[in-house]
Amino acid sequence: MMRQLSVITFLAITACSGQERAFEGGLAGECSDGQDNDGDGKTDCDDSDCALHLDCNGGQAGTQTITTTTTTTSESRHGWDCEEEVLEGLNRSGTLMLEGNGTSVAGLCSGEFMVAIGADVHWLDISGALYGYYPLTDDVMKLTIDKTSETLWASHNESNIVSQVTLGSTAYTMSEHMLSGVVRRTTTGMTGQLFVATEETTTDNSGSNISLIDATDGASSETWNLGDYGQRMAFDTINSQLIVAQNDITMFSYEGGTLNVKPVLAAPGVCSGTRGELSLSQDSQHLVYPCANGNGQGVNMVDFSPTDLSSTGTYSITDNGGPMGAKFSPDGSLLLATDNTSTYIFDANTHELLTSNTPDTEQCQSPSLLEMTWSPLSAAVYTVWSCSSEEQGAQVSWWFPQLEATTTTTDTGTSTTTTTTGTGTSTTTTGETGETGETGETGETGETGGTK
Repeated sequence: MMRQLSVITFLAITACSGQERAFEGGLAGECSDGQDNDGDGKTDCDDSDCALHLDCNGGQAGTQTITTTTTTTSESRHGWDCEEEVLEGLNRSGTLMLEGNGTSVAGLCSGEFMVAIGADVHWLDISGALYGYYPLTDDVMKLTIDKTSETLWASHNESNIVSQVTLGSTAYTMSEHMLSGVVRRTTTGMTGQLFVATEETTTDNSGSNISLIDATDGASSETWNLGDYGQRMAFDTINSQLIVAQNDITMFSYEGGTLNVKPVLAAPGVCSGTRGELSLSQDSQHLVYPCANGNGQGVNMVDFSPTDLSSTGTYSITDNGGPMGAKFSPDGSLLLATDNTSTYIFDANTHELLTSNTPDTEQCQSPSLLEMTWSPLSAAVYTVWSCSSEEQGAQVSWWFPQLEATTTTTDTGTSTTTTTTGTGTSTTTTGETGETGETGETGETGETGGTK
């Protein structure tokens, strides 16, 4: 039987975890509030938990690591360890309202995901059930998951710190890495590796530095200065190269743990407008660089070959001014793209637009997309939207584009019907005793009616 409630409110407050603060500095301001927040008898900078915080280290450059081990907060690792997506009984799409500033989301399997709300990371499923809770030191900018090394990476707003959460079966370990500049972008490298682009402000070291953090030894092993080549990155594990973008797309070879700062290939003048993030398919067959005014071909995104940066076709978003973001599915078959008001799914190889989805504007007025991601097996899309009203907080939306059409009916008249075509989607959902909502035309999503 399908779940009848597809719009849920989740109050993201520390007390929801039912646990004491794991360490000093777990919330913004705790390293300078004069309080013993973790109950260990030490306050602020006298507590070793705050050793890396900018309130305590005076902005000292360099990389350091501190580790704290806490008993597990996870009741289930199904969404992490899955070998297949279990979608039975799940609505094809829905919304989870967050109280607070949701900023980033990382997809897991079978309707589970991790979302950053302020300085805390919550492991949830689409019903709002809480499986894990990880308090970090400052507001999170971006979450990145490396399932192979069981590592959750988190960068922070206007901070030189990257947090590393290593998940175990009975406990998790948190480490913090302090870099020499403000962290702007991150991307995973080989297993357990994270490339970090930092903005340097000193007169003798301007431009962008690229640092490499290795989860296996907990250290930042190397740092390379790339000047003005840019901070948007994607790492090609098959061809062992780091791809960097600003106005141009530039490739750098990576061998033996060393990045050769002399470019091996470049595509000049690819984007002169507002830029999104680079996206590289895991099979290294496709590379896109979203740009508000397109890649020199109207508002199209060019599908570049990662081998020689030649064009192999275009993905077209024309409705609302052009592409602002894109991510390939982990299996490389689909491209998720956005114009910041809707999301679109393309066939990665044919470049055909397959379907699209829009956020719930009734629950979240004037939504603006913050981040989107795929589940590890490419079955689900998760998005985080900021709402225009502070009272509304933020919205996490989920969408299972590959879920087949199903229909269920109860004695109370409840029905949920989803149909999928090759060019679009039509969805009708009702609450337990509500009336059926209007059905959208092919390619659009119908309004939701009767939801309690």
